[in-house]
Amino acid sequence: MNNYYTIKNVSEFLAKEFTGLEISEIFSQEKEKLCIAAVKENESKTIEYSCQRRSPYIVLKEKYSKARRNTVNIFKDIYGMKITDIKILDNDRKILISLAADYSILFTFFTNKSNCFLLRYDHIVSAFKDSGIYSGKDISETAPEYNSGIQTTPANISRYLKSRYPKSGPLYINEALFRSGLSDSSPAESKSISSADSAMNSILNEISDPVYILYQKDEDFKISLATLSHLKEYTAKQFENINELILTYLRLSSSSVKFHDAKNNRISELKKNITHNKKKLDSFRLNLAHSRNSGNFKEYGNLILQNIHLISKGQTVLKTGNDQAGNDITEIKLKEDLSPAENAAMYFDKYKRLKNSESLILKKISELEKNIASLENEMASVEASDNFKKIIKEDKLMQESKNDETNKFRKFILNDKYQVWVGKDSISNDLLTTKYASQNDLWFHVRGASGSHTILKKNFKEDVPKEIIHTAASISAYYSKARNAGSVPVAYCEKKYVKKKKGFKSGTVIMEREKVIFVKPSLPPDL
Repeated sequence: MNNYYTIKNVSEFLAKEFTGLEISEIFSQEKEKLCIAAVKENESKTIEYSCQRRSPYIVLKEKYSKARRNTVNIFKDIYGMKITDIKILDNDRKILISLAADYSILFTFFTNKSNCFLLRYDHIVSAFKDSGIYSGKDISETAPEYNSGIQTTPANISRYLKSRYPKSGPLYINEALFRSGLSDSSPAESKSISSADSAMNSILNEISDPVYILYQKDEDFKISLATLSHLKEYTAKQFENINELILTYLRLSSSSVKFHDAKNNRISELKKNITHNKKKLDSFRLNLAHSRNSGNFKEYGNLILQNIHLISKGQTVLKTGNDQAGNDITEIKLKEDLSPAENAAMYFDKYKRLKNSESLILKKISELEKNIASLENEMASVEASDNFKKIIKEDKLMQESKNDETNKFRKFILNDKYQVWVGKDSISNDLLTTKYASQNDLWFHVRGASGSHTILKKNFKEDVPKEIIHTAASISAYYSKARNAGSVPVAYCEKKYVKKKKGFKSGTVIMEREKVIFVKPSLPPDL
């Protein structure tokens, strides 16, 4: 888009359309985009300029509506001034709009430095971007001219063409190489130079009497002012003028950019989920190894009971085995604040918990392996997809989901009807209770232990079945410090009887009119 010859053609087109019109307004309503509205009697036209790094451009927009909000007006000193000329400046990638009273507007199209400047006597009065940096400077300080010097000994013909014809750009250089039967790495010898010069001069001669062609291959688009032979795999569409060509390019390439951005967002999110699930899988595999070594804890408990008479109060290690016979000595850690019998009971409890958890861990490992495989298959499908509408829709749903504040809660559906929401920390507990719980929702919390706030969503006059209340209470107990207990008291009441007083810490509330039921901490097997 920022090829010199394209910009030169745009300046000639705009000169025909805007010379003699008066500037009525200059404003910005999108980041890095500027609009110049110009009028003459009943005629109104708008120039749109973009200095976005990816694709700087300038075009005529026949119909353009200004937004009522989030619009910034700039360069107000030149409102009402007549446009006297529009031309390419310094034989470079700059377009100058000349105005009365020695004012002018300069558009530059340099990589990473595209900008729009208000000038007077070739000095910058203001700038669209970074005005504070540029104000008062000479324009030559911010928009350097091309260096047209030829390398003394170019390494190959491609480098020769780049230095000899710096304004041509890679598109026309590749065409010259193709027409002359040369490659990038062909040596810069007199014969190849003569052939390449002849091909390039032929192309430049064609550009002087331009055609306006858009070449397309899949999601790749190229603008050309000459017929190109090297783009055999591309389809070509010709336009009446440079403005129509650029407008079509912008429309199609914008859709392409949206598609690729959406696809990359989706792939990035899938990679993130795959990594997260793999970390969880590694953790469960480690837990599985621990559970399969649970017999050690049973042995430790038995050894403590067998040697209980040798353990003194406050002892932190029990050593058993034959030290002088060459056998290994078993060291068992003891908690000094527990009695020998309580230490033995602690190890027996660890043994039971780990032994009982093995089947659950194996189930979790299987689920994670299937989930990872599914995510990897989905990522491969997205990478290979060219379904624009599907990818855009999936990305939109993903972005909406990421912006959904309720994703901070765990959510469960019971009997295809009732929803249980659970906080994950003190902040999300507060958010759940104060913002997302309706007055008649049932609110649950474990008695005597810290845990997550839990909400059972319900309608105003609905009688919730006892088994649903019991399940919600079990979920609440599961996400508490009492998860490993056999039976846990869980208090519940309607949310309107839950009060958070001024000065309470995050997650701290008081309950009124609560009821208490005893449940086993668990998640429903089908969730």
